[in-house]
Amino acid sequence: MNGKIIKLSCLILLVLALGCRTGSNSMVLVNYARPETPEKLGQTFNRGYFTCNAFGEYEILLESTEPISTENNQVLHQSLYLTTIWKPMPGRTYADSSQINAKMVYLVKIADHPDAAVVSQTGQATIRYQGTGFVVFDVDRSGNVLTGTIEQALMQPAHKKSNYRLGTFELSGSFRAVKDPAAVAEYKLTYGAVKR
Repeated sequence: MNGKIIKLSCLILLVLALGCRTGSNSMVLVNYARPETPEKLGQTFNRGYFTCNAFGEYEILLESTEPISTENNQVLHQSLYLTTIWKPMPGRTYADSSQINAKMVYLVKIADHPDAAVVSQTGQATIRYQGTGFVVFDVDRSGNVLTGTIEQALMQPAHKKSNYRLGTFELSGSFRAVKDPAAVAEYKLTYGAVKR
């Protein structure tokens, strides 16, 4: 299993390095695994969903899936799940990027392609990062499209004894999500919600 985690970590760095492209869900990661030489990486998520839960918290899910192996139909699935704690109000709330208003979970997983006829027997590896940050966002008048920016977030491996090549990192970028409570609920059922 440790070999899979090392391979997955290397694959993450390759995809992030190649993922430096612009788009509406583009993130910049500054990797501090080697603090003396921080590494700037990028990731673009091709899907974004959101919902507002019963507590008035916005839940935002950004996802991307990229093929990594044609012989066994495996894909690299990445997701960033944010839960806001409070929403800054422009003109009313003093907003500073050192404030915290969101909890985040960043998952990277090797998985079978959703359309694969046969499920692989190689197992699936998941790397989980968690952290907090400052998110500014707005919902359009229809209530169906949310646009926002992660001003700054600090993410770290969920398991302290991990040896992931992508260690503690800063995350920032912009995103766009459409209202889809079902997609957010499915993610929470599959991967678990952010703990309160």
